[in-house]
Amino acid sequence: MSVIENIKQTIGRFYLMRDRAENVQRFTQHFSEVKTIGILYEATRENMEMIGKYANRLRNEGKTVFMLGYFPYKELTFDVNFTMHSEYIHRQNLTWTGLPKSDAGIKFKNDDFDLLLNLYNNDVLPLFYISLHSKAKFRIGKFEKINVQFFDMMVDMKIQPELPELIKEIDYFIHKL
Repeated sequence: MSVIENIKQTIGRFYLMRDRAENVQRFTQHFSEVKTIGILYEATRENMEMIGKYANRLRNEGKTVFMLGYFPYKELTFDVNFTMHSEYIHRQNLTWTGLPKSDAGIKFKNDDFDLLLNLYNNDVLPLFYISLHSKAKFRIGKFEKINVQFFDMMVDMKIQPELPELIKEIDYFIHKL
């Protein structure tokens, strides 16, 4: 990452950390009562396939699942598939500080999900922003001290997990809600 990109990222993180979570009534409900689930993820080729399979499994359980992937490049590649319940944002959809400005990002944060799953391992500034400002009733993600304001529940993996392990752990806990 270049010096300029580091400065932009630092400024974006500063803006994000001074923001406060949306004033939303947050609460848990039994998983059988959950109707809508939002999934935020980093859209690499491998992740898109894994997240797609997981979303299909949740749909088979009767849930409506919407996904928003962050594609970490300036433009989407030709092989990215849009579906009715899947959107993407990329670097051109961000402000100069790395925060979302696109319709997809803004719409996703304003959706009233019963559950918002943050399925990414890296510090992805645009996804943290969407999670922080989400109107979701309950937000779950990976534990790190810095993530306290972004999630209502965090899963502590003790090590840096690969995405399949993170999905498995979060899935275990949401089914126990």
